[in-house]
Amino acid sequence: LFAEYEPSALLSFLRASERYPLEDALGVCQQRGLREEEAYLLGRAGRVSEALAILLEEVGDVGRAVDFVSETQDPQLWEILVTFVLKDPQILVPFLDRLDRLECRYEVGKDSGCPPPPPMATPAHVVRRLPASTPVPRIAVSVQRVLDSSGLSANL
Repeated sequence: LFAEYEPSALLSFLRASERYPLEDALGVCQQRGLREEEAYLLGRAGRVSEALAILLEEVGDVGRAVDFVSETQDPQLWEILVTFVLKDPQILVPFLDRLDRLECRYEVGKDSGCPPPPPMATPAHVVRRLPASTPVPRIAVSVQRVLDSSGLSANL
């Protein structure tokens, strides 16, 4: 019913309740083209690579992809995500910004209640992997923030 009458509230419902048959809900989302909801359900079903592909290739939201992968804590998914972003310089800056915000949640002395991201999911690691010839618009501010953050971490 949510998918038909209130699709904008469907994702919140799916996250808040488990009182629905997972495969049926997935089928409804696929039929109606509710891609973000489909990705969430695929993740719940353990089909995390498919879920990530939808978020990146169809939804096109690198921020949601970062959130999804950080919830799964799967190093292989982080590697897929980083590799995808390195192939598309247009999304590199939003990706670095999102990683920086994610990393800030895990400052020394603060307990966020979540495990920190793996080393390959840090802005510094991503910048080190960036091919030298990659043209990236508006990256200077993000790189400076990564360098400042890395320097601060090294000093601690």
